[in-house]
Amino acid sequence: MTQQQLADMVHVSSRTIISIEKEQYSPSLMLAYRIAEIFGVSIEELCCLKENKELEDKQDKGSPVYLRSRGNDLGTNVILRCLLQRR
Repeated sequence: MTQQQLADMVHVSSRTIISIEKEQYSPSLMLAYRIAEIFGVSIEELCCLKENKELEDKQDKGSPVYLRSRGNDLGTNVILRCLLQRR
């Protein structure tokens, strides 16, 4: 699937998909949900939430947390990268 094909399926521009892949944009919950539906996974799996929670739990309180994927808000900056690493 190309970036443009995915973008068309979730009603965004290919630039949005590229920005997600480059960790420059955190998609909305609805966009994450649409992408998860296309790939047949849950949002939790798509966003690597389990792995990110484990990383956060291991961190000392007060230390910065460097998430394996996606960034700060919903852990969704690198949605596609995490998903592709699992396949």
